[in-house]
This record gives sequence, C-alpha cells and structure tokens, in this order.
Amino acid sequence: MDAICVENLRVIFHTGKETINAVDDVSFSLRKGEILGIAGESGSGKSTIAAAIMGLVHPEEGHIYFNGRDLTVLRENEMREIRGQHIALINQEFSSALNPFRKIAPQMRDAISAHRKTSRKEAEKHAEKMLGIAGLESPRTILEAYPHQLSGGMKQRVMIAIALSQGADILIADEATASLDVTIQAQIIEVLKNLNRTMGTSIIFISHNLDALETIAGRIMIMYSGRIAEIAGSRELFTSPMHPYTEALIAASPKPFCVPSPIPGRMERNAGTFSSCLFAARCPERTKRCLHERPPVFRKGERYISCWERCDE
Repeated sequence: MDAICVENLRVIFHTGKETINAVDDVSFSLRKGEILGIAGESGSGKSTIAAAIMGLVHPEEGHIYFNGRDLTVLRENEMREIRGQHIALINQEFSSALNPFRKIAPQMRDAISAHRKTSRKEAEKHAEKMLGIAGLESPRTILEAYPHQLSGGMKQRVMIAIALSQGADILIADEATASLDVTIQAQIIEVLKNLNRTMGTSIIFISHNLDALETIAGRIMIMYSGRIAEIAGSRELFTSPMHPYTEALIAASPKPFCVPSPIPGRMERNAGTFSSCLFAARCPERTKRCLHERPPVFRKGERYISCWERCDE
C-alpha cells in the first residue's frame, strides 16, 4: 500500500525572463513503511518534489495522493492540517528553523499544541519522550537549552523530534545530513532507520550523497533535469545500474582509494523545452534517436528507466 502516490507531476517556475520546468511529468510512489531515496545533481528537481508534496509550491499539472486525498487541490487551511501533523519536512537549514531566543521546551510545546489539545505538563512529557526517540541523551537538559548551546547534530535531532511530536507518519528529509560531519551524518541516518524500523515511519530521503542513500534507502529514484532517469532497489541500482546517467553518477561519487570520474558537460535545467533525451549531450551511448526523440519511462520488472538504448520498446 502506498503512503504517497505522485502522478504526472509538473512544476513550472515563472521568472521575469524565462519559464523553468523544474519537475516534468514525474510519477512515483512512497510505499508505507518504506525509505525511498532521491538522488541527482543540483537543479534536478529533488527539493521541488519535496516542496510540492508539502504544498509549498503549486504544481502546474499532476496529482499527489495521500490517504485518498489529492493534496494538489486542497486549500491552504486544509493543507496546514496535513503539514506537520501527517507529513513533516526536515532539511539542512535546521539552525534557522529554531528560534535562537527561545529554549527548546517552548518551541516543542508550540509544535505539539498546534495539532492537539494538551496541557503544558503533558506537552513537555511528550516532547521529552520524542527527544529520546530521536536519539538524544538527557532530554530534560535539551529542553532547557537554547539552540546555540547545542551542536549541529543535536539540533537536527531536535528537528526530527519536533516532526515526530506532531504525529507525522511520513518524514521528508531533504539534504538533512548535508551540513554535518561524516560521523554525525551516520548517527542521524541510524536515527531515521530506527524510526522506520520501530515506528513504521515512511521516509523520503533526498541527498547528493550516494553512500548515505545506499546505507538508508530500500529503493532509489535518480532524477535528471526534472525527470526520472531510473528507479530501482538500492542493491540493484548500485550493483547493476541501467541508465547511463546512473552509471556516471556512481562513477563520479568519491570513494576511498579511487579517483572519481567527473561527468563531462553540464545538466540542462529546463526539461520541458527539449524533444531529445535530456542526458543525450553528455551520454557516450547516444544515438540519432536519442538526439531527436525523448524516451518515456519504461518499466522493466520492478525497475523504471528512461533510456532508448537500455530498454526494449
């Protein structure tokens, strides 16, 4: 059963000078109890998908279904009931998300009270419990601290606890470990995996870090210039990538004792204006067809891939 189902999502940004197709005809699902990873270069549409699910940007086309409701047609007051209470976003800007002039306790109480009627004592007891679940030792001490008294990893755990305290059963972690050192990244990933394992929390984990995605995600969606390049199980994707871009992305990822292979050229950032395969200009396997005809997303068993050369019609 799906926790979220995205169908034919298209998000367009209109600037003063141009129209940017940030997400172009993207369909995927997040299964209940699953951790789905999303990877791709900057500008590939990863964060825009997260923003669309949260109702922070309005799609030009498509549908986002949650518990049988299409989130794209809800009014803002209806979306506020879902945002935080059922679907929560955690990103790398955790420091700015916390008020530096207030202790953690009142900030967590406010988050809890926004969606449930509770006394101050009950709210703080619940907050203390959530901080413990988020992997923080001495929750009472954390509640009495100001944000500047906490490390980056501790503040990120506080943000996870706030999300959990509102009852969210879906977490979207958008580059949530990007600004943390490697050791703290591993700890945050372990916290998220434990939440998924013990509480059944469904998670979308968005990251540039392929090592982190391989560690945490059951399935991974590779985005390129606003479109899906490939979706596959984590193990299958890393052992036998099918899309040339997936192969190139893995080869470009830093590894111990290996020199990464940069991907030549640059990613085009306006998918909707192209009739060719979006990766064609950078692909060593391109053919004339790739240069003149955009491939759809083919299904091959449990995998999805947008490539003429790697798929049968």
